[in-house]
Amino acid sequence: GGNGNEGKKQLKDAAYYKAQVQNEKAGKRKLYHSLVKLAEELKRVRSDSKTLQDQAEYANQTWYEGGIWRGPQLLPGVDQERTGNMLPDQRTRLRQAVSLSDLFFNLVIVTAFTRVGIAMTTAGRVSGESVLYFAVFWTIWSKEASYSTRFDTTDLSAKTITLLNCFAVLFASLSVSSGMQTEGANRIMYMSAFCSMLHFVLMARVFSWYRSTEPNTLDRHVQTYALFNSIMNLVESATWIFGMIFVPAEHRWIVFTVGVLLGLRIPRAFLANDFHAANSKRGVLFILLLGFMLQSVVVVATDFFEYQAPDLE
Repeated sequence: GGNGNEGKKQLKDAAYYKAQVQNEKAGKRKLYHSLVKLAEELKRVRSDSKTLQDQAEYANQTWYEGGIWRGPQLLPGVDQERTGNMLPDQRTRLRQAVSLSDLFFNLVIVTAFTRVGIAMTTAGRVSGESVLYFAVFWTIWSKEASYSTRFDTTDLSAKTITLLNCFAVLFASLSVSSGMQTEGANRIMYMSAFCSMLHFVLMARVFSWYRSTEPNTLDRHVQTYALFNSIMNLVESATWIFGMIFVPAEHRWIVFTVGVLLGLRIPRAFLANDFHAANSKRGVLFILLLGFMLQSVVVVATDFFEYQAPDLE
């Protein structure tokens, strides 16, 4: 009887210890899964904090950091999302998207648009040459906005080219009331060729700065984008120069049409832009256009509100 009780006790103890081992294994398993989840969460937080650190570093850097003639730098919000290819995550842009030089450029472009509108009003009709003049100024604004919504423009080289574009557009806007066969149209062609060469210099600089042999890297997409725009700007500039030298005055509308078509770009081709910067660019342009339109409305309507208030006499 004693041996039977001792055997039962041993079996009971074995079952107890076996249950304890199972509980410990279950506890360790739960602890392991918790540690895995914690590691994944820490990895996610680290990835998010890296983006925030990059944003803060970009927002707090001085305009002369890295040299006033530093190479072109991508904006924080620039990413490339293509089918089967996910490049760096989208980041919110902390720095103001519109600088003083960009604002001045927008004012110059709106002034050119306004002068084209005045020329249409004076002529009493919407002529083909006015539409082409308007399209020329629009393509110049589009190319400048395309660069400034992808690359940092606080370096002195980008600001210099922006200011040169401004002066060229102001110079050409004085001739928008001239016909296609006059010297005024020739001046607009000079301006177009000059601005195309300036943008060619910008894009060639970007191409020389970003070098990558990997097929699916952001640098490779930047290089492809810069190469495409360099070629297009060079061909456009050559078209304007060829038109000025060899094309008769009565066929200049062909040169203007080809030049405008060469100046058009697919918005998200090769490299996406900074969404917030692009919205700010368009918003500033449309607000300035609205302001000039309201000014014209007020000037025209002023005569209808000029009356002499009655007095007691």
